[in-house]
Amino acid sequence: MAVEEEKEGSMGIRVHGMQFSYEWQSPLFVDFKLNVSPGSRCLLLGANGSGKTTLLKILAGKHMVGGRDVVRVLNGSAFHDTHLVCSGDLAYLGGSWSKTIGSAVSSLMLSSCS
Repeated sequence: MAVEEEKEGSMGIRVHGMQFSYEWQSPLFVDFKLNVSPGSRCLLLGANGSGKTTLLKILAGKHMVGGRDVVRVLNGSAFHDTHLVCSGDLAYLGGSWSKTIGSAVSSLMLSSCS
C-alpha cells in the first residue's frame, strides 16, 4: 500500500475516463485520459473550438466533471479540493488577462511620454 500511495503522491496531473460537453453540444471529451508527471512540460495544440481552453479550465477546477477521482491535480481533485486554489498551487488566469495588462502598459507608456 505504501508504494501505491507514493506513486499516487508523485502524480502531477492525472485524468482518467473524463467525459465533458457543453449543454446542447456534441461531446468535446469522451473517455479522455491524460497523465503529466511533475516538472514535465506539455504543448497543447488544436484547432479553434477543439477544447484546448476547456481542458485547461477543467484542470484548473473551473468545470466539474465526473467524480472526485476523474481529474486529479497534485493528487487532489481539481474541482472539489479548494486547498489547491487557496494555497496558490493551482490557478487559471483566463484569456482576458493579457488585454488588461497590455492596456495598463500602454497607459503607463503614454502617461510617461507626456
